[in-house]
Parts: sequence; C-alpha cells; structure tokens
Amino acid sequence: MKIARSIFVSTCVLAAAVAAQAQGQPKAFVQVLTVHTKPEAAVDYEAFVKKVIAAGDKIGQSQRTITYQVVTGGPGYTYMIASYLDKWADLDTMLSTSEILTKALGEIEGPRALRVGRTSIESTESVVYRLLPELSTKPRAYDPQPEYLQLLRTHVKLEKVRDWEAVIGRYKAAAEQVAEAPTSIRRISVVGPAGLYLTSSPFSKNAERDAWPSFMDVLKKAYGEEEARSLDQRRRDCTQYSETLIVKYRPDLSRLGK
Repeated sequence: MKIARSIFVSTCVLAAAVAAQAQGQPKAFVQVLTVHTKPEAAVDYEAFVKKVIAAGDKIGQSQRTITYQVVTGGPGYTYMIASYLDKWADLDTMLSTSEILTKALGEIEGPRALRVGRTSIESTESVVYRLLPELSTKPRAYDPQPEYLQLLRTHVKLEKVRDWEAVIGRYKAAAEQVAEAPTSIRRISVVGPAGLYLTSSPFSKNAERDAWPSFMDVLKKAYGEEEARSLDQRRRDCTQYSETLIVKYRPDLSRLGK
C-alpha cells in the first residue's frame, strides 16, 4: 500500500466537505487531521482518541472535533478529525493533542500517553479547506451529524480551474431546482495541494442515494441533451482525476463541545 497517497486521498476527501456544525451555514474553514493507523493497532488508536477526549473534558476544553472513518472506496484504518473555523484567528486558541494531554495528565504522564498513542499510528497529514458557497448546492450545516458522507475529490488541472468552476456553477444553478438533488458542500484546499476540490453529500441511510439524480440527469433536465453533453465534456477535460468515498461518522471518537 502506498501510505502517503492513501493519507492524501482520505484527508482531502473528508474535508471537502464535512457539514458538521450547528444549524445554519457551514463554517468558512475546516482543518482536517487524517490519521492512518497500523491495521493491527486500530483498536489501540481508538482507545487513545478516547483518552484525549477525556483529557479535554477534564481541562474544560470547548474545542469541537468531528471524526469520520473511511468505510468504502478508500484505504481502511483511516480516521479523519475535523475542526471547524470561522476565521484564521480561531487557530490561535486550538490546543494540540500534546498540550491537552500535558495539561490534563501532567508533565510526565501526558508525554508518556502521547508516545504510547503514537505507536498505533502509521502516518498523519493536516490540511485546511475553505468553503465555496457559490459552488455548493443547497448548503447547510447539520446537528446532529448525518450517519454518512458521500465524498468526491476532484483534482482540477491548474490551467483549467476557471473553466471547471464555470461548469460547476451551471450545475449548481440547475441542481438547486431539482428536489431530489442532495446537499453538496464544496470546498477547496487552501493549505495543502493546489487545484483540489472536495464535495460532500450527507445521508443517514444508503437507500437515500437511490433517489439522487446523476450529474448528467441534472444538466439534461435544465439545459437539454446537447448542452448537457457539452458541459460534461468540459468538466472531464478540466479534471486530472477524481475519486469517491463513503465515510461514517464516529460519535464515540468525536467531541461536540459545550
């Protein structure tokens, strides 16, 4: 397994689009820490995360984190921890895992717990994504969290970014008029790889996806067969590659704050 690429895929996917804040619009930024564990140590890693959550509770930490796990379409044993931001300044008040454990457990036990936890981890990556409300379909945040997210990661050729956004803008305008079209929250990496767009559509049961129209179905209904095919070809010409994953919300590994 190419671990570096696996981490890259799962990190981008998550963030794209997690809509996991309080009721209202998704927040402007999301910072995503992706953790790929050793297969034999996944249970140990989950125990470590629960210890960090308990430590945060002990020190009265209000930082909100939402954890998802890849279940289909991507590497296993991969966890994605999202922290939502209104503005960059919010990063100044966020505590690292090391700081949380040290404050809660002390100068000796805190670092010791961190070292033990790290033995279960194969690799990590942190990326920040910015919301694209002008390209998102029916954007809204969710509380409580949806059970699953369907996540689409699209790496656009840098010289074709404007063309790709123009096509997605046409799709958004059409999808807003289709009742069956799901919420699709789009974000772009602003600290991390360039030209990477991420789309998330939440659902609670897989049966819901049976009613979702395809990209072409939406375009045909709004613009007719010929223009729909032209728009779809433009989208394909702009795309370097794309991937779709399903991730599952892990409430036992999340901290919803107070």
